[in-house]
Amino acid sequence: MFENAHMLAGLGGAVVPLVIHLLGRARYQSVEWGAMMFIDAATAPRFRDPGRFREWTLLAVRMAAVSLLAVALARPVIDSMSSASAGAGSAGEPRVAAAIVVDCSASMGYEDVAGERIDQARRAVLQILSTMKRGDRVALFAAAPAAPPAELSGDLQAVAARGSELKPVAGATDIAATIESAADLLGRQE
Repeated sequence: MFENAHMLAGLGGAVVPLVIHLLGRARYQSVEWGAMMFIDAATAPRFRDPGRFREWTLLAVRMAAVSLLAVALARPVIDSMSSASAGAGSAGEPRVAAAIVVDCSASMGYEDVAGERIDQARRAVLQILSTMKRGDRVALFAAAPAAPPAELSGDLQAVAARGSELKPVAGATDIAATIESAADLLGRQE
């Protein structure tokens, strides 16, 4: 599987070194001169030409380099999650478990150019949920005093409804503890 399969067309470029090699060999012509006709080809000493072996090896390396470049640009990926995610929404796609942490302190009631910060947070939650697919699970953590503990849910619409009801709450909030709770919840997942 490749991310850019159209880059595999570059494999055709592996032929270019071969063409250059063959065109380079066509330049040289064998010229028979005077005493050459008296040397019998069968009795002439035969030496293995190490230059020819080196030439063909170099040609193979050049062709392999062009081929490997084309494959690298195609970005091969290994789908190791396909067998584990057979029960997911789409076959071959891994399921996602996500935790969304929203600050619900009184400072989120502050209004700036883009509106109240809590409204921006609500929009961000909805945007994150819109990227989720069937089979994904999400937990919404509200960093607020006396907030109920969050659990992973596959019902994205219920989480979106809960996210749209977030409001700034007066009192001290401990965002670090909320993030630790989210990490602990995700750490217990596969």
